[in-house]
Amino acid sequence: MTPEVTPEPTPEVSQPEASASENADSLSQDETEDVILGNWVNHIDYSKYFIQPEDFTIDYRKGFGKIEKVYAYAKVDTFLNIREGTSLNSRVVGRLPRKGLCYVIEDKNKDWVYIESGDVRGFVKKEYLQSGKKAARYVKKTGEEKLKKAEPFISPQDNKAFDYSVKTVYDVRQSTGEGIITFADYFLNHPFEDGGTSLDKGIDASHFVFEILTRCGAYDGKIADVEEWKNLGEEIESLEDAQAGDVICYKNHVALYDGQGKLVEAKDEESGIIHERDADEEEILSIRRFVVKVNDEEGSNADVIKNYLLSLGFTKAGIAGIMANIANESYPAFEASSLEFGSIHNTGISSAQYTAMVDSGAISREEVIVSSRFGLYSGGRYGYGLCGFTDPVIKEYLCHYTIDAGKSIGSITGQLDSLIAYLSVYNPGLLSRVKNADSPGAAASAFLREYERCANIDQEEIERMAAAEEIYRVIQ
Repeated sequence: MTPEVTPEPTPEVSQPEASASENADSLSQDETEDVILGNWVNHIDYSKYFIQPEDFTIDYRKGFGKIEKVYAYAKVDTFLNIREGTSLNSRVVGRLPRKGLCYVIEDKNKDWVYIESGDVRGFVKKEYLQSGKKAARYVKKTGEEKLKKAEPFISPQDNKAFDYSVKTVYDVRQSTGEGIITFADYFLNHPFEDGGTSLDKGIDASHFVFEILTRCGAYDGKIADVEEWKNLGEEIESLEDAQAGDVICYKNHVALYDGQGKLVEAKDEESGIIHERDADEEEILSIRRFVVKVNDEEGSNADVIKNYLLSLGFTKAGIAGIMANIANESYPAFEASSLEFGSIHNTGISSAQYTAMVDSGAISREEVIVSSRFGLYSGGRYGYGLCGFTDPVIKEYLCHYTIDAGKSIGSITGQLDSLIAYLSVYNPGLLSRVKNADSPGAAASAFLREYERCANIDQEEIERMAAAEEIYRVIQ
């Protein structure tokens, strides 16, 4: 068991021949495909598919909301461990040096206090933490910028305590509708005050909306009254089109929509801040959207896939295992609009042409699922996309998270959404094991055998496990 006050870093924590084209004329169609794709697989230089780390960063506080600072510092002579949970058996995720600065985020009156310091978020024993007026005076006297912050032992995406709360003292650059509502819910039952501006001491409807949107990084304009909100942001046509985090304007009132038919609002002096009324209880005059749609597919395809999985908490080993399979299912590697080689040969339609035909409606949603016109293999099926999506049930998920969501069927994030949703229902055990994997090869093997289940699986396993180890080295 690691002592809470340590004189040095805790020892148990570690940081982690003839070309295919020359031979193609003498081979069958399937053999040609095997040669071309086999050569492709064996000669992939995975490093070229990734942007260098310094050129691409993840906003780990996306969807968080900014709160006022509550200062604290480590009341120890050496170092104070920051843990992933509220137990001495919980993993150490970082440490605070003597009088190192942190901010109290949650559970200030409990034995384990949830704190934030730099990119380290986790729990510390209250007895080793100095907070309150004494800490505030010390910070003011010394200078906040001069005080040392926590030293991380693991990255934020590997820290399960990082999103224990969506509160943060740091600026939030990217908002999400769900994050706005989660943050707003922290202030339920706080008092209403006509003309008030304090989320804790009393606030009115328009100031409540302003404070929540501003602190969540969704709005950077001036304070607006009830009438002015009707002309700000992006107009949404109807309640059916409204999403979590949208602002709904009524006569003499404004509130936040939770995406599930209810409002989060500073209602009146009797009710305070509540989350219970139906959004259509009163006549809606306008619905406005402030959550900026961030291009979630910036960077190379490989980077988009990597960062998507990082944002869901996958280990790098698990990511490498999935990406090794994707690289070997799509051609070229990591290409989301990849149509099965045999279908291209049979129809003369390229991957790009097929994607455009689906997006335009020339190829129907039903045709995407049953794949009768383009199939060459058993059941008339063909593969498309990052994972060579083939099974009709899997393709139903693919269509739901791309076409039905208003995205291109070749959307990387749409396809990944469909993959995660499918595994959550049909193989949650595999999803959990890959998500928490510590071996790239084992993750690749499990994903291949339990999800992809392709032909020549023993040979494919060898190649994909090797690819996973290579990708793991690249993304480390």
